[in-house]
Amino acid sequence: MALVLTSQPFPNSVKQNQKVDEPIVVRLLTGAKSDIKPHCKIIGEIVTNLAGNSPKKTARNQPPIVVENAEKVMNDQGIAAFDNLKFPTGTRLKGIRLKFSTKLNVPDKLGTMRALNLETPSTGTVVVKTNENQWWEAEGILIKNTAFEGQSEISWYRMANWIQRRYIIATRQHLQTPMRPLSSHDFKYIHRNKFDNKLMVSQSQFDKFWEWFGPLLHKIRHQRYLCPLWTKGFLCGFLTREEVEPVLRNEKVGTFLIRFSENKDSFAISYQGGDNTGQTKVKHYLMKSDDTHGAKKTLADFLREFRDLTIILQLITERGTDKRILCRYDKDTALAEFYSKDKGSNASADGYMEEIEVVTFQ
Repeated sequence: MALVLTSQPFPNSVKQNQKVDEPIVVRLLTGAKSDIKPHCKIIGEIVTNLAGNSPKKTARNQPPIVVENAEKVMNDQGIAAFDNLKFPTGTRLKGIRLKFSTKLNVPDKLGTMRALNLETPSTGTVVVKTNENQWWEAEGILIKNTAFEGQSEISWYRMANWIQRRYIIATRQHLQTPMRPLSSHDFKYIHRNKFDNKLMVSQSQFDKFWEWFGPLLHKIRHQRYLCPLWTKGFLCGFLTREEVEPVLRNEKVGTFLIRFSENKDSFAISYQGGDNTGQTKVKHYLMKSDDTHGAKKTLADFLREFRDLTIILQLITERGTDKRILCRYDKDTALAEFYSKDKGSNASADGYMEEIEVVTFQ
């Protein structure tokens, strides 16, 4: 007989003192002729601290890392569903794992009852956050622990698979039918610019990559309207200056797209600008943290303030061919559903007005 995990939500990060979203399901497997009664207690506990220290040992004045509601009695089918697990304290951005165990009295060949201890394999990695601001750091720990599994290097292909999986989950897409998975172009960009096109990648290389991409993904996941803007392609993402400048030079003044900065964990607005003399030039504006303010001033509201930015380019990647297409949309038509209800005034904020203003001409 064996005690197994049939369902679990890990690897994942969870919020301190909040119920884990999906249950852990434990099942007792026995032989066909077994007459073992399954009504026994299953107990879960923390067994692995992935930082290498015992989870019982904590810093001075720090409460121990424990899990609540981790005891259940199996039903008639030998199943226990832990649907109310909670962690009262954060794991201080460390990864942990759980295991579940039970004690049974079973008869031996002579009919004598013997005590038998059964344990499940350990769960996937869990990181308990004290607040959502820790999300991107917790996610980086999960990816590194699950992808590298203690190795100093892994293949680029394994790394790419884990990035894809966690990215789709982070952007709230369906794993089997995502609306916007990372494309082959996206992975070429990441491999070339962040991993030096190496076939084997190290933990330190991943750390450097995640310091850039983690905060960007955090913004897409948590800032208002950014996730639908991303999945619909109005945030173009993985494009370089060298790629976008030739495109924008052939566009009308006021045409723009939004991409990732190549070196900063921020969005960059690339646009075709002009002046009163009829001269045009492709310009790039690096967005600052105070350009948007959560729900009060979203990225769409920021763009709405600049009336001379009139045409937004949407990036679409064709399924099957992986061909990239940029589609032109009237800015206000494309972003109307994301604007705040109150009408914003024209650009007036200090610090970026002169950098992003586009002057039209005949």
